[in-house]
Amino acid sequence: MKVIVIGAGISGLATAHALVERGQKYGQNVDVTVLEAAPTVGGTIQTRSVEGFVCEGGPNGFLDAKPHTLALAKAVGLEDQLLFSSDAARRRFVMKNGKLLSLPTSPGAFLGSSLLSIGGRFRVIRERWVRQGDPDIDETVAEFAQRRLGAEAAERLIDPFVSGVFAGDPTQLSLKATFPRLAELEAEYGSLIKASAKLKRQRGRSTGDAAGPGGRLTTIRSGLSGLCRAIADSLPCPVRTDSCVQRIERMEQSWSVFTADAQHTDIDAVVFSTPAPVTARLLEPIDSSIAVPLRAIPYASVAVVALGFHRSQVAHSLDGFGFLIPHVEQRPILGCLWTSSIFPGDRAPEDHVLLRTMVGGARAGHRVEMDDASLLALVRTELDPLLGMTGDPVMVDIRRYQPAIPQYTLGHLDRVQALESTLAGYPGLVVTGNALRGVGINDCTREAERVAERLLGPVG
Repeated sequence: MKVIVIGAGISGLATAHALVERGQKYGQNVDVTVLEAAPTVGGTIQTRSVEGFVCEGGPNGFLDAKPHTLALAKAVGLEDQLLFSSDAARRRFVMKNGKLLSLPTSPGAFLGSSLLSIGGRFRVIRERWVRQGDPDIDETVAEFAQRRLGAEAAERLIDPFVSGVFAGDPTQLSLKATFPRLAELEAEYGSLIKASAKLKRQRGRSTGDAAGPGGRLTTIRSGLSGLCRAIADSLPCPVRTDSCVQRIERMEQSWSVFTADAQHTDIDAVVFSTPAPVTARLLEPIDSSIAVPLRAIPYASVAVVALGFHRSQVAHSLDGFGFLIPHVEQRPILGCLWTSSIFPGDRAPEDHVLLRTMVGGARAGHRVEMDDASLLALVRTELDPLLGMTGDPVMVDIRRYQPAIPQYTLGHLDRVQALESTLAGYPGLVVTGNALRGVGINDCTREAERVAERLLGPVG
């Protein structure tokens, strides 16, 4: 089988690796070529080493609670390069009335926290008695949170969490598409609190922080770009960078893929791991109905401002993961990660700290258009009083992503189903990537395995 994978981000690379590995393991002859328009692999995963600071432009890592990315890293020889977050990273902060408050990680801490009012805390406790919602309704994240936890918790706790994952607006995002596990827990247990307690008893241990999904944030010592390069290097055929696909054509029993300087013929399958707008543009000449659901997926733009300081320039202890900001606070940044505390000793030179601030998102994408000087001034205006920062940074790294993160708005699952139904009429065409079934690295590597099975068939 001859396969072309378009796009060498983590989705495309993982898919190519899964196809090769599955073919070798089960005696199937698979010839995979990866085409990438950019000069380097990785997509939005681009690590820079600047003045001794390790700066990630895209994701900061992946959670080790799911096996897919860990297994992939080990398969390409990076097991001894895995870097796990510190215990301090379990402590996270949320802004309230301009101050940073620690996110409670136990029932007792929650009851004593001032992050919510007394009424807001007791409303959360009453969640176990709230009636289940209609499973046939495509509910927004905000509607689900308000119904189950109350308006204050939705505003102060769920909103910043959604910003941290999607840079999105919870009043627009579909719960079933973005956080399907929450919908499943309500359906199975009738209550999130009941589900948490029962799962904890079943497993005999905590299933994760109260602050978010379980598992430790994990990366590669050289940065996540090292993972992408290692996957690319493991493939039998080198990734063809600077190869922008111009069009594809359907032949009688196969496909042809055209770049500016090459024509790939007799292709059995073409896998698109490009952003939804790019995929739509390439597939529209084949069938305009394929492009319709892809064009309906909006994206949020994000700017990442990484700042390095000498430790003496920052008064705050930075003892934690960082902080997120609820939209109700009306601040011009989404939050800040204390990267040198998450991965101490590996992301900043000795006696220095690395801070990573996110600007923009679904509700403030216009700020990404600001020039570097204005973005730096905006971030300093926000961080200086919060963290007690003084003097000029010793390192500045600013990057913009337009588009950055796909937004799974209401109707997203219907759009994905419509896409898959249309693609069923075109054997050999596959669409994957973070625009469909999850935006995290683990989601992308999981989908890679699903695509390989779909194209090569189940084991046995």
